[in-house]
Amino acid sequence: MATTIEDRVALLEAQVFELQHRMDWSDEMTTQQGLRHASFRAIGGTAGTYEGDARAAFEVEATIPAGSTFNEAFILWLQARLGSTDTNLQDLMQAFAEQEGAHNWSCLGSFDPVSGDVEVDVSVAASSDDAREAAGTVVLTGTSLLLSNGPLAGFRFDGVAVPQGATIVSASIQFTAGNTTTGDHNITVQAEDADDPGTFTTDASNISGRTLTTASVSWTQTGGVWTAGNRTALQKTNDLATVVQEIVDRVGWATGQAMVFVLARASGTVNRSLRAYDNDPGDAATLAIVYTA
Repeated sequence: MATTIEDRVALLEAQVFELQHRMDWSDEMTTQQGLRHASFRAIGGTAGTYEGDARAAFEVEATIPAGSTFNEAFILWLQARLGSTDTNLQDLMQAFAEQEGAHNWSCLGSFDPVSGDVEVDVSVAASSDDAREAAGTVVLTGTSLLLSNGPLAGFRFDGVAVPQGATIVSASIQFTAGNTTTGDHNITVQAEDADDPGTFTTDASNISGRTLTTASVSWTQTGGVWTAGNRTALQKTNDLATVVQEIVDRVGWATGQAMVFVLARASGTVNRSLRAYDNDPGDAATLAIVYTA
């Protein structure tokens, strides 16, 4: 918990820019309209509670012109909240922290943006939604999925809230390392070419028998130590935007449907292991998509 003004300002500086891909300001739209659906947790107050004074601190009328950058919009909002004419963002942030206490900006909910970039994060949420296949035999349980020479790993993400035909800005899957190895890897990532693919079963070739997208991405890694339990940039795929774009461009795709991704080791001798949902739901793979409607 932040105990000094300096600590509060540091928290604001570290967290406020997470808003950049969560909101869009339209002409004559007020911050009260945009923020009233959001949740707030006061860092300067009782941690873990939703306090009326925390919400009140954000409900203020401030007209943001269309086309404003995030910094421009945030400065106008802070000026309105504080009754200030200061144009220095850092000064305004400090004044807000002094007046209201810092707030955990990362707790902000959906802003229902009018346009602009929207981020969607979906994690594997069931035991049968990650699986491994070797020589046609599919295994649904276990603590990790080993990517060695031949076997496939499949991951299903249910409830992907991306509209049909949306423009995919970026996409990636974040994994947790299941073993400790060193060396290079080259893993091919594709998606199932289907509108709402079902979960995995133990039917023979249930992963390899699925029709995959034409688009594929090579997830390559040169050097670095792959350490069991790590969930860092090393365990995140390269950009999968082309693969996801092929799925959402399908005529039958609809927001809220599922996506399945299949991983196969393309080359190399290093066996990478990915933690499964059964090991710990918190270690499960997470799909992150940024799109423009």
